[in-house]
Amino acid sequence: MLRSVRSFVAAALLLVGLGTWAGCDSKPAPADLGGDAAVDPAADDAPFDPHAAAWAVPVPAAKSPVSLRNYQWIDEGAASPGQTMLERADTLKASGRYDLARTAYELALKQDPAFAQAAYQLACNEALAGNADAARTAFERAVELGYADYPIARADAELGALREEAAFPDRLREIRRRYLKQAARRVGTPFYLTAADLPEAERPGSGPAPHAGGGAKPPVILILHGTGDSHESYAREAMGWAELGWAAVAVPGSLPTANGGFLWPADEATAYAAVDRQLRAILKDPGLGTVADVSRVVLMGFSQGANHAAALTARHPDVYAGAVALSPAGRPTGAYDPATLNGGAGLDAGRPRPVAMFLGDEEGGEALLARWTAAAQSAGWPVWAEEFPGDRHFPRDWHAERRAKVAAFLLGE
Repeated sequence: MLRSVRSFVAAALLLVGLGTWAGCDSKPAPADLGGDAAVDPAADDAPFDPHAAAWAVPVPAAKSPVSLRNYQWIDEGAASPGQTMLERADTLKASGRYDLARTAYELALKQDPAFAQAAYQLACNEALAGNADAARTAFERAVELGYADYPIARADAELGALREEAAFPDRLREIRRRYLKQAARRVGTPFYLTAADLPEAERPGSGPAPHAGGGAKPPVILILHGTGDSHESYAREAMGWAELGWAAVAVPGSLPTANGGFLWPADEATAYAAVDRQLRAILKDPGLGTVADVSRVVLMGFSQGANHAAALTARHPDVYAGAVALSPAGRPTGAYDPATLNGGAGLDAGRPRPVAMFLGDEEGGEALLARWTAAAQSAGWPVWAEEFPGDRHFPRDWHAERRAKVAAFLLGE
């Protein structure tokens, strides 16, 4: 499974905490893990079934949002040689060039012999290449080096036949125990930006910043990143919405990973409810409520985040006033056919909500766009469903003009 790409992030020179915020140094004990499918570390002797409740990925308790003020844009800095080589190897593996990927993973491990992620990805590469013995050796090495990304390993199809071996459940239990011990202190802190948080040179116009759609406070847009990425990658996106008069909240995925990224829950039966609880908790934060109109909330997401944005708006139009879905992907699968949501009732005609959905023409998403268009039109929901040239990325005109047009569409302007 691929990890997140490096990107520019927002660095706060001054963090003004709102509500009760557990800082970066806070390290709750594993018993503090809460939310959907929390698991007792001692009760892990159930028969192996990655989809059973006993093997569910625990969702750590979320943190309250903070406001970033007086920030500057900086690069994360140069990646370590091992990390750079890992990213090259991941690209080779994804394209099926397993021999070249093997060489790159081995170089990453030579540059950093304790790099558990490289050993794990080498195991995936060897399993995909059909080299069972080499895959087993690399996987054992990853476990010995302390690999702890249970949300990834739990159901990673790239491990192939390794998952059927007798020793695999015990190794997965070990990975799971590590994750339970580490996840709580890796929970991300959502951050928000309003026009008032921007440097004066970036603020729209002069004097008091206008709020999108009028009103005493700006509406809220909750931004959900893609699988394995981080909310910090969306600091510039949050800034763009703040410039348009919104209170933009960049939300970290519920499940932290060891490499600094985050995942969203994927269990078909519980994932949407788990993310909905996380988002509603953010909206209840008293600090956010002082600067934004939390009764006007739109969801925006990319990839797996778009999946959740579309599905949650369809499931809870009483809470979420619209959705922007860019290249929906991943699990759960409810977002792929809106007619199946809400017990098969489809979209709520009594609460029409605007939905903007965009996919690259190389993604093969014509059927998905057609289903959403048909469901929205049938229920009287405003819909903007469109393909753009390319694959899974933001439309190339997004920053220059499309974001502003989408904002106007969401407000019915």
